[in-house]
Amino acid sequence: MLVSRITQLTKDDVIEDGQGTCLAIDGHRLMLPPRLASLARQLRDQDEPRWTLGRLGAPAPWLFPGQSPARPAMDVPFGVRLHRYGIDAHAGRNTGRLALAAELPASVLADLTGISISTAERWSQWAKRDWAAYVGQRAADDAGGIDSLKRAKQTY
Repeated sequence: MLVSRITQLTKDDVIEDGQGTCLAIDGHRLMLPPRLASLARQLRDQDEPRWTLGRLGAPAPWLFPGQSPARPAMDVPFGVRLHRYGIDAHAGRNTGRLALAAELPASVLADLTGISISTAERWSQWAKRDWAAYVGQRAADDAGGIDSLKRAKQTY
């Protein structure tokens, strides 16, 4: 996830449901591991910063507030601060993309992560995943229905 997207998270993006704590990102819920969930809840439940002028308006409740209560933290200094604590946002994002590339076709990876098809194909190549069998199977399913699926399963 881009640092600029992390800084845009609001307190409302941290959601607790019956299964645990989730982070709402682009209409999807990402289940957080217990330790990260605890930290996210602490950030969400913090009192508002003590700005005198900030109390006059109705600023968005940023998860990572900036110097002004009406704005989130700036992404470059925030990224530097994360790096200081040993968190490299690029490494995490790249690891996530590589894991997804190993499990998803390039077209799905591109749509899910917002990257171009050619970039998604390169990620799939790095993950050493060949989706030709998947595409062939989908074509057979579309052409022959369930009987084709049963025959294809016998060949695997």
